This record gives sequence, structure tokens and C-alpha cells, in this order.
Amino acid sequence: MLKKTNPFNITKAVDLSTEEIESLWIDVAGGDADAVFKPTSPMPLLILGGKGSGKTHWMRYYSFPLQLFRFHNRNVRPLKGLRDDGYIGIYILLGGLNFERFRGRGQPDEVWRGLFEYYFELWLTQEIVQTLCSINSADSGLAKYEPIICAEIQKLFSDPPAALLLRFKELLEWCASLQRDLDYDINNVLYTGRFTTRIRATRGTLIFGIPRLLSEIVEEFSDLTFSYQLDELENITEGAMADFG
Repeated sequence: MLKKTNPFNITKAVDLSTEEIESLWIDVAGGDADAVFKPTSPMPLLILGGKGSGKTHWMRYYSFPLQLFRFHNRNVRPLKGLRDDGYIGIYILLGGLNFERFRGRGQPDEVWRGLFEYYFELWLTQEIVQTLCSINSADSGLAKYEPIICAEIQKLFSDPPAALLLRFKELLEWCASLQRDLDYDINNVLYTGRFTTRIRATRGTLIFGIPRLLSEIVEEFSDLTFSYQLDELENITEGAMADFG
């Protein structure tokens, strides 16, 4: 007897697998969904709707893991598939950011603002580098660019690592270590009364600078739109959006 999976066992799209997002996708735009979401557009788009209205499903459908899944099904190399799509979807779930950590505890608002901006830069940078790792694993065409991409990304930091990192995985681990150090400072500042973290990148240097240098280095990325898909934006308060946006 064939057992079927009940699609209502999981009610949040964030918990669905890549395969489930793809198989449960319904094009409500009559075959022209790209004209609504417009992942290649340089203009920002706000997706409004109540819980369960499909916002997360929509964003995840246009994220890189789903692009990679479709490339594999069509037997298309990721670099060629991305060039054909014209965009790469960087999906970020902001629910785990916990903005409330970045305030109070005897520290000035200006200090928290700078730390939040830096933290956000590191977070998105890791998502980009992780995406590069995935592309590199699935398409040997990116390997020849790996050392120069890593070297150029490190130049975007005002205080780069002591030893030059030439592999995506090494660069990813270094960025993760910077975030861990910042997490430690934030978690303990109530007891220590001070931060030891040095901010190594100014706002926008990484999240806009990395796509720019990738478009200059990798031929297939020359006309690619980096589509940042920020889910659960409501978890960042209105005041924070005014301060950091």
C-alpha cells in the first residue's frame, strides 16, 4: 500500500525541505510569477501578508538551494543556470537574529548600532560564502576563481586575517569565528562592562562589495543580480529599521 505524506503535518514553510518547497509550489500568477516577484530587479520589494499567506514559501522558492535543485533536475551546470536565471537568491531568516540583544546593559545606543551593523554584515557574508561553497562543490568551473575571490573578499575587511585564506571553507570559518567572538562579547557585556570586539568592516562594505567583486571576477556573474531575501523582517523593530536601514 502506497503511503502518502500529509502536506498539513508541517504548517510552516520554513520547516519544509527543498524538495517539498518545489513540489508544493503553485504559480498563482498564471505562469508569470517572475513578473510579480522580480528576482532580477534592482528595486527592493516588500511582500506583505498575514501568517500562512505564503511569503516564506515564495522567498524560499527563489532562493539558491531551490535554484540548485532545479539545475540538478535539468542537468544544468550551476554557473550556467545562474547566468540563465539572471539572479542568485540569498535567503535569510531574520527570526534568529534577536535584535533585542543589541540594546541596553549600560552601553550607549551608538555602540550597539555599530555592533549590530557589523554583526549583520558578518551574517550575510557567511550566507554568501556558504553559497559559493555549494556552487564550488557542484560546478568545477568556479574552482579556478576561488583563490582570487577569497583574497579580494579579505581586502574588504579593514583588519584582514594575519594569514591569507585561499579556500571558501577557510574564509567561512574565519567569518564564523568573528561572529562567535562578537556573540561572546554581547552575552557577557553586562558582567564585563566593555566590549573587546574590533569592528573590521563598515556598513555595506561586505554585503554590497562582495557581489560587486564577484561580478568583476567571475564571467558568469557579470550581469547577475544578488537578490537578498530577508524573511520575518518584522522581527527587527521599526526603530531599528530606521536606525540601520
